[in-house]
Amino acid sequence: MSKIEIKAYAKINLSLDVTGVRDNGYHDVSMVMQSVGLFDEVTIEKCSEDRIFCSTDNPALPNDERNLAYRAAALLKERFSLKAGVAINIRKKIPMEAGLAGGSTDCGAVITGMNRLFELGMTAGEMRELGVKLGADVPFCIEGGTMLSEGIGEILTPIKSMVDCGILIVKPSYGVNTKEAYGLIDEQGLFAKRYTPKMIRAVEEGNLKRIAGALGNAFEDVIFPRHEDLMRVKESLIKAGALGGVLSGSGPSIFGIFESLEEAEAAKLRVKAEFSDMMATATTPVAGQGGEL
Repeated sequence: MSKIEIKAYAKINLSLDVTGVRDNGYHDVSMVMQSVGLFDEVTIEKCSEDRIFCSTDNPALPNDERNLAYRAAALLKERFSLKAGVAINIRKKIPMEAGLAGGSTDCGAVITGMNRLFELGMTAGEMRELGVKLGADVPFCIEGGTMLSEGIGEILTPIKSMVDCGILIVKPSYGVNTKEAYGLIDEQGLFAKRYTPKMIRAVEEGNLKRIAGALGNAFEDVIFPRHEDLMRVKESLIKAGALGGVLSGSGPSIFGIFESLEEAEAAKLRVKAEFSDMMATATTPVAGQGGEL
């Protein structure tokens, strides 16, 4: 095998609690994370020249060590003393700086793809251990599905799979700096498990209305006062038929839960005049980087 093509799935946060901050600045979290059908297309190919080539179809995305996918390849080349080069191409469908783990899932795709391409023999646990060195969401992106995520994101516990439903994601034109968002959490001392225990119970029950009612994200308390338009986004999703809506990650994307993909698509048409960047998708139980194109 000389080339592999992988679907790198986005994630949403059904719940997100920040439970503390460590001496090294990393934050402890408790989250229920869910894969959705929105994905980037990541192609990884062996090449004879001993270097890393990275290309994308998005001019805003760097092609050097600032790109998590590039850094993943560099880490694996160093760890396994790989002399062959690797060429990475990323076709972006997941918006950047959106709270949907676009960079983390591309990073996870490179780790899992190179593991197969170069026959490195890493277990899922070993890939997660490498992934967390690059980003807190990377371990989940490698696993995918429905997971309780704790620690700084590296402690993953499978829970019952989320019921099938439609998801409508609205991405505002601006981004949110995750480091600054955590700083605001620190300033206000918003450390508690407010949402995740309730969400776990709702997911285990398999009741979509209960899941929608249990949606919660600690970042809303610090992001919404600074971006009042986000509350309007959530209200618009509810008005369009969403059972519930919430911020994903540190934002700024807001998603709404619908009974089906068809309902999410219909809602997209109803609100398209107000918000331009919208994506209708669905929950997926597929492993994070398991699906090859």
